[in-house]
Amino acid sequence: MVRLRWMALLAGLAVTMGCGDDDDRPMADGGVSDTGTSDSGADAMTMGDGGDPCQGLTLCAAAGTRCDGDSLVTCAANAAGCLVETTSDCAAMGGACEVTDDVAACTVDPCADVENTCAAEARSCDEDVLVVCAMDAMGCLVETRTDCPAMTDDAVCDDTVDPVACVVPDPCEGRTDLCAAEGRACDGDELVVCAMDAVGCLVETRTDCTAAADVCDDSGAAAMCVEVSACPEADPMVLDCASGTVTGTTAMPSTVRSAYPGCTTITNYALGERIYRFRNASRVAVEVIATRGAGTAENPDYDLFVVDGGDESLSCGDTALMCLDASQGVGPVETVAWVADADHLYYVIYDLFGSTPSENEFTLEVSCTPIVCGDGIVVGDEECDDGNDIDGDGCSATCTREPGYDCSGSPSVCVIPPTDCATRRTITVPAVGGTTTVTGNTTSATNDFTSTCGGSAAGRDHVYEMVVTDTAVLRIQTVAPTSFDTVLHVRGGPACEEGAGTTLFCDDDGGAGSLSRIEAEFEPGTYFVVVDGFNMAAGAYTLEVEAVAPPPTPDVVVSVSPAAAIPDNDTTGVSSAAVVAGCATVAGINLDIDITHTWRGDLVVRLTDPSGTTHTLWSRSGEGADDLVGNFNQTLAPSGTGAVAIASFVGASGDGTWTLTVVDAGADDEGTLNEWTLNLVCAD
Repeated sequence: MVRLRWMALLAGLAVTMGCGDDDDRPMADGGVSDTGTSDSGADAMTMGDGGDPCQGLTLCAAAGTRCDGDSLVTCAANAAGCLVETTSDCAAMGGACEVTDDVAACTVDPCADVENTCAAEARSCDEDVLVVCAMDAMGCLVETRTDCPAMTDDAVCDDTVDPVACVVPDPCEGRTDLCAAEGRACDGDELVVCAMDAVGCLVETRTDCTAAADVCDDSGAAAMCVEVSACPEADPMVLDCASGTVTGTTAMPSTVRSAYPGCTTITNYALGERIYRFRNASRVAVEVIATRGAGTAENPDYDLFVVDGGDESLSCGDTALMCLDASQGVGPVETVAWVADADHLYYVIYDLFGSTPSENEFTLEVSCTPIVCGDGIVVGDEECDDGNDIDGDGCSATCTREPGYDCSGSPSVCVIPPTDCATRRTITVPAVGGTTTVTGNTTSATNDFTSTCGGSAAGRDHVYEMVVTDTAVLRIQTVAPTSFDTVLHVRGGPACEEGAGTTLFCDDDGGAGSLSRIEAEFEPGTYFVVVDGFNMAAGAYTLEVEAVAPPPTPDVVVSVSPAAAIPDNDTTGVSSAAVVAGCATVAGINLDIDITHTWRGDLVVRLTDPSGTTHTLWSRSGEGADDLVGNFNQTLAPSGTGAVAIASFVGASGDGTWTLTVVDAGADDEGTLNEWTLNLVCAD
């Protein structure tokens, strides 16, 4: 046992003890210390016979110290100069008497009561326990034991290192799946990937691409398993929600698609396209933004499409595949959005438009929003999301609107819907470019209003109060998805009760299919928007109020008033021509039309530009409503199978003869093409 020796200190202490209390003669009170030392002091000089100050003391011959067993014996002069012998019990002090350099002293062992002492400094392993014998702060050798795995799960005690210690072993040591450098390569149809795993080892993994009916392709920037058969023309890269921004080019493109039924009737896509497959592991709302780069041709026109890949048995060029969304502008940016089911195949197609081949670079920016019912965010095809997953509060546990409730906002607020003027809700007019959206269901409402269009409009209805503070052009419409045959009418104040106000606007089927649309200029004031149903129709609806910028002032306006009868049940119909001069390129277009007819569901309206390109604007929509009067696309939306927006003519040459054709494709009802006006905004 190692002892820390305080020899000098205790030797000095012993001398002090001898000098301060060295007379063992009886004190005035007869007291004597139990250590053998006297507690008499200077008074001893006046005691004893004959005045001898040393009389009666235990005297010694020479100053010094010695050990008597574990007692320290000290000979030292007292205050009177007498050499007096005193004894100190070192054992009683917790030590022993020892002699060092001829000086005896009491020594105290600081390690006497220390636990877990050890003999010599050392480090060793007891299995995975590190055993250390080392000096502590008092100089005592103490053994400590450390459980290495308790420090970190994969630590062990290693006695092959110097010093012995708890160490984390090399996670890569002894593994047979290691590789030298990160990379991807094909070994036949096996994809070989060398990549760092979770513990930092470069590990080789091999994937048999043929197990998923794929092949290994190393022709691109990185080797990968690519899908085959259904779309060999597609880019090897398969997009998903982690793709971010992807760069592509139409150089050496495929030309397997020239049309996109379901999104457009235009078939002028025989030029090059770039096809990408999209597949994601979870169900998400997807948005893809395409941005055209600088190409060899100046501003090549292109459009962006997303097509459902179905069961993957049809080729990517098959027109039987459903087109989900299309972006058919003429600017540099196009956007498509859709809800992608988990692990389902979709085609995202960047397709050149027109008849002049061109090449250009582009980027696709892929972003996804998870569809999580109960997160308070209305995403994808969710009808509502009120931030919980319980039923009975208007928004169900599957984020569908429950019967009898209206839900709006994100997170959704669901309320019992307005049923009459007294319980009407307020709809806010947005700023220009903005849209206010509300949802409702008239199934549980009452029939309080009769419209001036849409048959008897005896369906149940909802009422919204709308306050316009500044003159605004508003587009008010019911929008998909809904199978409810809606009728919209807007009434003027001051009161909204039936008969108290004036019906200012009314529309039955001006929107897509059986939906309704009103677009007009509203002066400041209070208005009442009524969502009604055709005849006895009722159901769920989504109502949008959009504040749109007034259309630009046209550069060319050509009006024609043929007042021509439309042949009944005749596929040829009646045609009327308008000659335009001074508009080399169409930058904007709308069309005023006035047709009298007793069943506008029989009508088909087509417009042909000077190059011979024809677009259908209206195709047998509106059922039994009277007349077709309004403006494409301001108050009349394209409606019916194959109908497209009149903006499809943007970019065409405006100079020459434009032809409007109206066909009555049904029997019994007849009508007249009274007047039409072509309004063109022309490029500089």
